[in-house]
Amino acid sequence: MLSKEFLVALNLVAGIGGATVRRLISYFGSLEHIKELPPEKLTQLSGIGPKIATLVKNALNCTDEARRELERCDKMGVQVITYSDPDFPTRISQIQDCPLVLYYKGTADLNAEKILGIVGTRKATSYGRNVAREFVEDLRGHSPLIVSGLAYGIDITAHQAALDSGLDTIGVMGNGINVMYPKNHLPVAKRMVEQGGILTENPLDTQPDPRRFPARNRLIAGLSDAVIVTEAGEKGGALITANLANDYDREVFAVPGKIDMPYSIGCHKLIRTQRAHLMTSVADLEYIMNWNAPDKQIKIKFEQRPDLSDTEKGLLQTLQRKGGQTHLDNLSWASGVPVHIVSSVLLQLELKGLVKMLPGHAVSLKSCF
Repeated sequence: MLSKEFLVALNLVAGIGGATVRRLISYFGSLEHIKELPPEKLTQLSGIGPKIATLVKNALNCTDEARRELERCDKMGVQVITYSDPDFPTRISQIQDCPLVLYYKGTADLNAEKILGIVGTRKATSYGRNVAREFVEDLRGHSPLIVSGLAYGIDITAHQAALDSGLDTIGVMGNGINVMYPKNHLPVAKRMVEQGGILTENPLDTQPDPRRFPARNRLIAGLSDAVIVTEAGEKGGALITANLANDYDREVFAVPGKIDMPYSIGCHKLIRTQRAHLMTSVADLEYIMNWNAPDKQIKIKFEQRPDLSDTEKGLLQTLQRKGGQTHLDNLSWASGVPVHIVSSVLLQLELKGLVKMLPGHAVSLKSCF
């Protein structure tokens, strides 16, 4: 196993990429050996100039800052995982621009059996947010790890939907793990640490910078088995993530929208250019990914009940498809029934002992039904 201290020291220096370090190790054998070599020896390797050689040598010969970094992480409960560690995410290790070091705080398995990235515009519409929530809820039977970027819009919607659905979710950050951006997402991030985690390649105290976001997006793509783009404009981070996922040989899915909606242009382009599969339901993903549909719940026998109206039966069927529990707004959106009618019908169903209203405007099928 490579020295964690050396790798952290190299990661602290801007201008030294992971690919460069791995090439040096492959050529010279070990970081310990490289430390003993004169800088001019390193320049024998193609692509390594005097500037890079000096940066590498200085980093390896002065590891005090790396040692302090590791001590701070230990006090914060942050794991520092190097690419040579056995628990480093296998999927990320397979990409060409794999980072040297990852900072991680959380409980989720970074090598989970099924990992899905869900991305989209920061300026999400109600349609995009509803689609993201709907898909996450419908994925519960597969227990995937949901990955996104903790940004506004689709990202935070996907994280919250995963938390509410009992799924682990990872937020990949473009800054230091001890720097929250956006700041008002801190409460969600705290929940994620207990039910998923937060992840970054950036050293502690690194401030947000849009120039780092594409690098963050590559980790979302690299960590995922597939990436779902729910809404995207003509340009933006979601399309960068989708293109990277294609480059990494991941499956990409895009959700169609109205032809005149600016935040569906990117999705339509991905579908039109065959850079993404059309996704209108989780069944599309199950088919492409060859995921067996989760075990079906016991079908509830309410069709023959004469005391139920068609609307009541429809809502019960929708609720059953949602796993037996969902938010009132999601039930309205999924069933196509206005919220005020859903509320009235649910009251009647509760009086009949078929559903139970829960805190936070949630509703559940009664277990005795």
